[in-house]
Order: sequence, then C-alpha cells, then structure tokens
Amino acid sequence: MKASFVIPARNEENYISETIQSILRQPRELVEEIIVVDNNSADRTTQIAQKFPSVIVIFEPIVGTNRARQTGFEKTKSEIVAFLDADVILPDHWLKRALEIFDKRKKVVAIAGPYWYKEGPILLQIGTVI
Repeated sequence: MKASFVIPARNEENYISETIQSILRQPRELVEEIIVVDNNSADRTTQIAQKFPSVIVIFEPIVGTNRARQTGFEKTKSEIVAFLDADVILPDHWLKRALEIFDKRKKVVAIAGPYWYKEGPILLQIGTVI
C-alpha cells in the first residue's frame, strides 16, 4: 500500500521546501507521489517545489484551499491520499504508522492526529489536537 500526498500551496515559499523534505524522509517505498498544487502564488512557491525531481507541480488558478485540494486529488494515483498544508512537517515514520491504521482497520476512511503551530500565539504553539 502506498500514499499520494497533495499539498495545496499559495505563497508558501518560506515553508514548502521543509514540507516536501519531511515527505521525502518517509519510507520511499510507501510514497506513491507528491503533488504540489500552486494556487495562483505570487511568490517562488512553484520554483522551489520544482527543484525536487520527484514532485509534480500543477496549477490551479481559482484561489481557494478546497479547490486546490480537489484539483490535486483528481490527479492522484493512489487509493490513499494524504492532504498536507504547505507548512506541515511530518515526523519520521508518520506515513508508515498511518498506513498501518488503514491496513488493520478496513472500515477506516480518514485519520487525523495532533499538530503544532510553529508561529502564532503561544497557546497554539504548545499543541492542538484535532
């Protein structure tokens, strides 16, 4: 079982590289593809994402995270799709653990986990669980 990653990105030049690198640190045999959806950026988001040979960059001119997510989803190859914001840093082996959940629990259709903000009010930086 492999997963496709979809990253909607609009003006994320400061974060997109770290996000892609965190995906590339996942076990390679579990990553089907990485799709960055440039959602009409006015910065270097696309150019930075294109520096990674394994990343597919597509363009969605209509601004909106949901629209960009859907555009990326329609291009995926895998049965499992992970949607990441462009400023997310995955912990090592995140994908392996996520796929194990899907494999063991056949009726699972979505999973989520804790996340932390890198910026913003201190209470948000401490941690948030969805």
